[in-house]
Amino acid sequence: MDIITTSAVIVGGMSFIFGACLTYVSYKFAVVLDPRKELLLKILPGVNCGACGFAGCGNYADKLAAGEILSPNLCVPGSDAVAREIAKILGIDEVSCKNPCKAVIICGGGSKEAVKQFEYDGVYTCKGANLIAGGNKVCKYGCIGFGDCTRVCPFDAIHMSNNGLPVVNNKCNGCGKCINECPKKVLTLVDNKHFVNILCHSNDKGVLVRKICTKGCIGCMKCVKACPTQAIEYENFLAKINYTKCNNCGECIKVCPTGTII
Repeated sequence: MDIITTSAVIVGGMSFIFGACLTYVSYKFAVVLDPRKELLLKILPGVNCGACGFAGCGNYADKLAAGEILSPNLCVPGSDAVAREIAKILGIDEVSCKNPCKAVIICGGGSKEAVKQFEYDGVYTCKGANLIAGGNKVCKYGCIGFGDCTRVCPFDAIHMSNNGLPVVNNKCNGCGKCINECPKKVLTLVDNKHFVNILCHSNDKGVLVRKICTKGCIGCMKCVKACPTQAIEYENFLAKINYTKCNNCGECIKVCPTGTII
């Protein structure tokens, strides 16, 4: 047998052995895909916002298909429609639907209203500026205004105004990513059926608030007295709305001397 024939036999034999090994390994370690996961991924919005509490839509679909969780209503962007479709795939008869929410800013202290303690010239992110004396505004509770929330929003639902405050539009699905991103926590989720909001969450006394922000709550409690449903509570020098009692009448808006309630 000449060298060429010998080489061909050796190579052929090795190819057969390697092929057999690969066939065995692929069979031994084959991953059986649940067809329901593919159906779930088609239904889920695919924005990977993390509002469901998992790493993304794929991870949520994995948990659902594996039966590790039986909650079809965790997808905030998908809302009730997606929850019902997930329930059909999983064979769940009853679905507890959630009320749609929106992100609301609870600060009215933009560049025109809030007093600055220094001019900031550093990394233009809210988290970065917050590391320097809590930001450049005297109010330590107010929006820093560098738009971290706009960059993290997967739906293009938040834009910065000329006054340095975020504005939420009707694209908001209430995923909550902006809330987790904000170092000052000036964004919160509110049920879509509620329209009255207090644009302040400072716990400073009214005497100080008057000096540092023209839109801040000064603790006059006129709104508390004017509310016919006792939906406004005063706690830690700040008026707060109890949305379980609020009927959107707007009486508090009429009496607020600083225009903090809108």
